[in-house]
Amino acid sequence: MKIKILNNTGDVEVLLYEEIGNGFFGDGISAKRFAEELANAGEVKAITLRINSPGGDVFDGLTIYNTLAKHSAPVHAVVEGLAGSIASVILQAADTRSIAANAFVMIHEPHAIAAGTAEELRSLAGVLERTRDSILNSYVIKAGEDRRAELSAAMNDETWYTAAEALRAGLVDLIDEELQLAAFVSPEIAARHKWKHTPAAILQKDRNSGARLRVKLGQQRQRLAALTN
Repeated sequence: MKIKILNNTGDVEVLLYEEIGNGFFGDGISAKRFAEELANAGEVKAITLRINSPGGDVFDGLTIYNTLAKHSAPVHAVVEGLAGSIASVILQAADTRSIAANAFVMIHEPHAIAAGTAEELRSLAGVLERTRDSILNSYVIKAGEDRRAELSAAMNDETWYTAAEALRAGLVDLIDEELQLAAFVSPEIAARHKWKHTPAAILQKDRNSGARLRVKLGQQRQRLAALTN
């Protein structure tokens, strides 16, 4: 994660471009580090959260969600590539939520890899059910109670929303037509997260795709800055 202080008025930009939690190779963002880095930014008056993340550890993600939701500064979240799994929950902590026209939001059931006795596994199943309820509630708070059944079914199916579909589902508030980006994830990440329905269009074709996405994000922000200055 990177935090950029945009000016001397307390506006900060948080770049959430990695897995949530420590990550498979230790290169993710833990809830502890997220909170520490945000605190180190000083007096924050407004937060822009830019998301391109496949998700990761559920409990780190829920903690990051709560850190943002209780922050005194208004939060605007932008899905710049993918808000997948628990990253789609973090998205819901924002006061306003936008998405690039060709970005994705993915929601699914929480899962765990476990071994143990029958009693231990039954206990874990209970934890997963309560975690699922917590995740679903975070969507419903923003999308509306009338969408609870729809979103619950979407979690069960592992649903990949285009920008237009995410808007209709209440997972974002607006589509940023000016922000033309491309979401990429590696097949390894898709396999590690046990995704079943990853759109072929976003599977990374080669190891440099992520770097190209970062360059494109930087170029797009420069163009947007030029338009607003």
